Amino acid sequence: GSNLLVSLGHKIFTQRGFVNSGNVKVGDKVISFGDSEYIKPSKSLTQVNWTLKNMVLGTLLGDASIQKLPSGSCRYQVFHCKEQLEYLKEIQKTFIKYNIKSDIISDRDGYRLYTQTHKYFKKAHEICYANNRKNISENWLSKIDLEGLSFLIMDDGTCHRKKIGRYKENPIDIATLDFSDNENDLIIKRINKLGYEAKLHRFGKY
Repeated sequence: GSNLLVSLGHKIFTQRGFVNSGNVKVGDKVISFGDSEYIKPSKSLTQVNWTLKNMVLGTLLGDASIQKLPSGSCRYQVFHCKEQLEYLKEIQKTFIKYNIKSDIISDRDGYRLYTQTHKYFKKAHEICYANNRKNISENWLSKIDLEGLSFLIMDDGTCHRKKIGRYKENPIDIATLDFSDNENDLIIKRINKLGYEAKLHRFGKY
């Protein structure tokens, strides 16, 4: 493993967000700057890497979906406009890293990425779907951190360069039109728990 020497009270980035060094607990996943892996991954992450889990569960909050086949196996797919082709390629690179085959094809006015079936996608379907419909829950959100939420921002977020309400420094809007009041509340609670302030603004529906 690696050793990390910091002063008491130094901010450490973990799966729980930023915490003071004195509050880091055994089992926390600590991110080393410049390294995509955690310094000491917990045993529960040995089967599915934390980065892959964040990407899949995070993009499912946005535009991605899990297709359950008649056989019961599942595959991942996501559609984006032409301007986001490079973003799709970055998603594909992560799948390649974990030996999950995928293709990107031209589809309507954009591109669609779809993968081979994989046992983790079946697990993701169990976590994220109820009656074949996405169902945002505390269980789902507890399995992602800021890295996972960043994929939701990439899919449905907008960074502003002007003041919105009392938010002065480049606030981020996340379109949540398809989420219920309860699902919006759960997302807000998760963002707040990770150390950032979030509030629901109504523009049309949400």
